[in-house]
This record gives sequence, C-alpha cells and structure tokens, in this order.
Amino acid sequence: MNVSSLHITFPSEGEFSKLKDSGLLQRIGLQYHWTNRNYKCFDDFLMDLKQPKRKNIRQERKKIPAQNLEMKRLRGDEIK
Repeated sequence: MNVSSLHITFPSEGEFSKLKDSGLLQRIGLQYHWTNRNYKCFDDFLMDLKQPKRKNIRQERKKIPAQNLEMKRLRGDEIK
C-alpha cells in the first residue's frame, strides 16, 4: 500500500481478528470524557455518586502515596 501508517478505528470483532491474522499490530485503547456538571469541588462530584462508588474512589485515592505515584492535574494548553 506504500503508506507510513494505517489506522482502522472501531473494527468489528471479525475484522479485528482478520487484521491481526494479516500481521497488523493491534492497539487497544480507552478514552474517558468527563463533563463538569457545575461541581465546585471534588467532594461535590463525589456526592453525585452512589455511596459504594464514593467509598471506592476515596480508598483508591488514599493508596496513591503508598504506591510512590505522582498525580498531576493538567488543563488545556498544559497538556502536551
């Protein structure tokens, strides 16, 4: 085909298998899009969720420092 790259987005399961069998590299990715519903702070967002989800998110966030991870908040032009 004489191309530098080829991207096929949203193939069916059958197409996905055929592409793999043809030797093409496969990439599986996810995107999440979030909209602020006029939350003033993170706790406002949490209060919009059911209790088990709030609890799970709070527990996950407590584990971040113990895993030696760094979390950054980037906005707009800060994202490279």
